[in-house]
Amino acid sequence: MSRIKSLKDFQQQAVDSALNLFAANRDLLDIDRLQSASREATVGQNGYLLIEAPTGSGKTLIAGQVVEKFSAQEQVVWFWFAPFKGVISQTESFLREQYLGLRLLSLKADRSASGFRAGDVFVTTWGSVAVSQKEGRIARKEGELSPSIDRMVQELKDQGFRIGVVVDEAHHGFRKGTQSFDFFKSVLDPDYTLLITATPDDKDVEIFRKQVEIERLNRITISRHDAVNSGLIKDGIKCIAYLADPDKQNLVDFEQTALRDACKLHQKLKEQLGTEGINLVPLMLVQVDSAKNSVDTAKQKLMKLGFREDQIAIHTAKEPDPHLLALANDEKKEVLIFKMAVALGFDAPRAFTLVSMRASHDVDFGVQIVGRILRVHRRLQGRSTSALLNYGYVFLADSDVQKGIAQAGERINRLETAYAAISPLAAVVRIGNSDTVQLLDSNGQSHLFHAPTPPSISIENGDSSAGLPNIGQAGQPVELPYALEILTGKISVKYPQKQDIGGLSFDSDSKESPSIESGYYQYLLKEGIPKFFKREVLPKHFDGIEAECADRFLLSAENMLQAIANNVKVKKVTLDVFTQNQLLELTDATLSSKEVALLAQSILLKSGVFNPRTLKPLLLKSVRKSFDRQGLKDQVASNEALEVILNQLLVKNPTLLSDAQKTALANHTIVEQADPIPKLIKSISPLTPSLKNVYGCIPDGLNRWETAFAQLLDSDLEDVVQWWHRNERQKPWSCSLVLPDGRNFYPDFIISADGRKSEDNLLLLDTKEAVNRDSEIIKSGVAHKSYGNVMIITQLGDRENYEWYTVRYDSRTRSAVKDRVFHTQLMKIH
Repeated sequence: MSRIKSLKDFQQQAVDSALNLFAANRDLLDIDRLQSASREATVGQNGYLLIEAPTGSGKTLIAGQVVEKFSAQEQVVWFWFAPFKGVISQTESFLREQYLGLRLLSLKADRSASGFRAGDVFVTTWGSVAVSQKEGRIARKEGELSPSIDRMVQELKDQGFRIGVVVDEAHHGFRKGTQSFDFFKSVLDPDYTLLITATPDDKDVEIFRKQVEIERLNRITISRHDAVNSGLIKDGIKCIAYLADPDKQNLVDFEQTALRDACKLHQKLKEQLGTEGINLVPLMLVQVDSAKNSVDTAKQKLMKLGFREDQIAIHTAKEPDPHLLALANDEKKEVLIFKMAVALGFDAPRAFTLVSMRASHDVDFGVQIVGRILRVHRRLQGRSTSALLNYGYVFLADSDVQKGIAQAGERINRLETAYAAISPLAAVVRIGNSDTVQLLDSNGQSHLFHAPTPPSISIENGDSSAGLPNIGQAGQPVELPYALEILTGKISVKYPQKQDIGGLSFDSDSKESPSIESGYYQYLLKEGIPKFFKREVLPKHFDGIEAECADRFLLSAENMLQAIANNVKVKKVTLDVFTQNQLLELTDATLSSKEVALLAQSILLKSGVFNPRTLKPLLLKSVRKSFDRQGLKDQVASNEALEVILNQLLVKNPTLLSDAQKTALANHTIVEQADPIPKLIKSISPLTPSLKNVYGCIPDGLNRWETAFAQLLDSDLEDVVQWWHRNERQKPWSCSLVLPDGRNFYPDFIISADGRKSEDNLLLLDTKEAVNRDSEIIKSGVAHKSYGNVMIITQLGDRENYEWYTVRYDSRTRSAVKDRVFHTQLMKIH
């Protein structure tokens, strides 16, 4: 590391601002006979400073300058808290090389209170002083040769030293109720506190201010633009995520796709650096999740993508350690796989690309991810480089993480450069025989600050609610916002003399009126209605259907080429994290061979007719023949390759198998006469009359949709509908057809449509609410051997304002789609 780093203008202004603030606090603290309450008020005004700045903008450099320069003005000993133990040596090395005016001490060896001087710095972690950890218990315990930290701090104060604290990454583990926080408040009780963070959050800042019980948390903020303009950080970050259609979501290997694209870009960056004469090997970071084998899996995938094993470094510690920094700087390594809960605590200026396989949506996580690749390497600083080298690139295996990273960009963008201002209205005044701090507000009102005292609550005569709002106390009436009355009585139902349905009037004494016999209402079958309907069935025993299916598993050249390509089209979303601009494009994503195999197996098992153990070998044989005929024999040379090809065919083109099964089943399907339909139906209560139902009523058991459609049939003024019948499921007299997967399908309605060219002019019609459920899509486009195409209809719109639409099967999207507005005339030609 070069000595000594010069400050950028914005960094120098930040240092000057901090020094002025702490100097003002020192001057007030130096007043003789300052009392404890006054001291707390003084420190609470000018003794706390938060520096917020994007990663790479020099927060540590600024903090070090403040510590060194202020130590030349004040008798202060510093405690510098790093976020993790592994960062201590990195921080110590930086301070030792950059700031000759500071002396680095160790809490283990340098706890004797004698021989201290201004500018002494202990670099440590909160864990090192927490009594819950072994190291902390030892340090906090009195020893024969050295005092405890607690006594050392007190002796320092007794000798006239003041205490300064620097908290690096202040948002980590520094909360009220923790041992670190108690040590900060009770033992250190610092006069000067400098907090530095790259993840500003106003809510966290306010929580901290209230917990520490201070009036003002002074802030210095550095904007991203200042750091960019000074050449310290990249112009921006581009975040790439992948979106697959729901039916392909489980098939895509998002990790492999993200790694593949990151590797391509890494090589391009490497070439561009060489082209521009910059002697630097870029680094690609790969953050894996917490799964047991995630590191090995990522390593194997990277090696398949062209990296040698000796080019890949691995770091799996729970927190950063000194070896991580060495790995990040070793230019023999081009990839660093790491496995930490948060990507924090190490600098990797060589890094241009990062692949994240973690699924955290947290905005703080997003800020840390961005920070790892935001810095500009010193070999590029001050140089004019191409746009490609001016950005960092994040590739996500989980697209949902992009939301947190987008919010991270918004949070960082909210930082506007501003410097701390000294509290202009704070002063020390004499009241009686003591000094205290006075603060004047903007209205000129005087306020005196003393140590905060907890509020007292007086409880008398056992009344624990003293001082609280008088809500619902004993002996007082409670008014409820509503009253509930329960009425009991009998409900009587009378069968109406006249009812209106769909604009048609029915008299109760008409010939369709029910007869009442033995306590039941009976509805007789009308004259002229067929006594039975026909159903499709499969024979109980048949041989060779699997072989027939395999023979009809016909592959086009396009099918075969799709199967060879181990990819699928997905949407690639590139987000510019700081401008929030998005670019959407289609790209090829790698398929997950494991998921493809599982889905292919489920497709083979889907039919209850075709035995998968018999069918699969026959399909493999058929596929091999097809590839041989097309001159693609090498693609299926091994059994393993052949099985992969079959899996790809089944998953990418599921209709290949369903069409083959459908044709094979059709050749074996027979039509037979079902049992006669009942001559009458019974009901314990009267049913709603129907003009065109075969029994003259709306039968029991219809749902809301079916009832609404029955009323629509009754209101057909063009007389296309001659009559309609509710087709019940799995009754001896039910009409059914065989679906391509071997299941029986019972359409809701059998309708006699005048002019329809089918046996007895009959149409089978089914109403569907969810037409795109897996079990329902297959029903779109099926046909009965005697009655022709089945019509599927659905409602679109809200409950009060809807229209009926016919549904058709779209082979391109493999889904059921809206076709056209339903009209009874369509029943003639469907």
